Amino acid sequence: MQMDSRVRASRPVAIVGGVCVMAFAIACGGGSSPLVPTPAGSSITIVSGNRQTGTVSRPLSAPLVVQVQDRDGDPVPGVVVRWQIVDGGGVLSNSMTATDANGRSQVIWTLGATTGTANVTAVIGSLATQTAQFTATAVRPQ
Repeated sequence: MQMDSRVRASRPVAIVGGVCVMAFAIACGGGSSPLVPTPAGSSITIVSGNRQTGTVSRPLSAPLVVQVQDRDGDPVPGVVVRWQIVDGGGVLSNSMTATDANGRSQVIWTLGATTGTANVTAVIGSLATQTAQFTATAVRPQ
């Protein structure tokens, strides 16, 4: 997985079984929320950016935006969201982001060079059981 230049390893935290464990920090546009484990019962939902149509090899007109909420429906800041292109290719502005104070996180998706349907998944939690899937259609320039 490619890390954004804003993901930085800090000093070693511990040696576990001969392996150096590092702490990571994710800088997300000036937010100051500390990273937190995904609370049990949290969910991830699409806020905006789904079902767009765009030109091949160009960024979509709107970012892909998700929100993470706890079991009571309150936004959860500081949760890591992992983004992955499932099919259709292209490039995401980040492979990992953190939710802001409103529990929201976003990326820009530049579509791949092939026309047709493409998909991106946003995932929270270590077991990847909570996902949100975005679909876009890539078309040739007119």
